[in-house]
Parts: sequence; C-alpha cells; structure tokens
Amino acid sequence: MSSFIADHSEVPANRPDGIAIDLRGTGTAWTGATPFAVSNVAGCSILNPPGPIVASGTLARLKIATGNATGTLHVTDGTTTINVAVRRYRRPAWFPGLT
Repeated sequence: MSSFIADHSEVPANRPDGIAIDLRGTGTAWTGATPFAVSNVAGCSILNPPGPIVASGTLARLKIATGNATGTLHVTDGTTTINVAVRRYRRPAWFPGLT
C-alpha cells in the first residue's frame, strides 16, 4: 500500500499565482502520467504546466493556486488522497507590508 505526505499541512487562500508544495511518497511509483488532482475547495487548481513536476517515483512538486474559498483541500495521486488546509491569514496591523 502506498502513501504520501505534503511538506505543508496548510496553504494560504488568495494565492492565484500559486504556492509550491512538495509531496514525498512511500511505495509510490509516480511518473509524468500520474493523475495528480486537487478538489473540495473552490478556486483551487494545479498550475505547473502542464501539471505536476515529478522528480522521482517518490517525490513530486505541485504548484497550487488558491482562490478566496477556505476549507480542506483534497490532494490525490489517483490512488491515495491526503488533506491540506486552505486558510485565510490576517495581516497584523503593526506590519502593513505582509500579504
């Protein structure tokens, strides 16, 4: 049985340019044809053209764009699904440059 983890347990909402997350698998055999997908949170998609970057059978990088919606994002490799939280971060009043 295969499994994988993401190096981020949560990602910020409102990142249309995307945020990269690395996936590390155990017992996986990922290739460029692996059907990675995200679902369950509106406005989220995989940006890497034309899809994920697979470095090896056990290491892949997804660049995930997020919209305004928050919730639990399902990330799948077509066999196994993990959850990554999409949440909104508040800018501290004392640091107006933080986005």
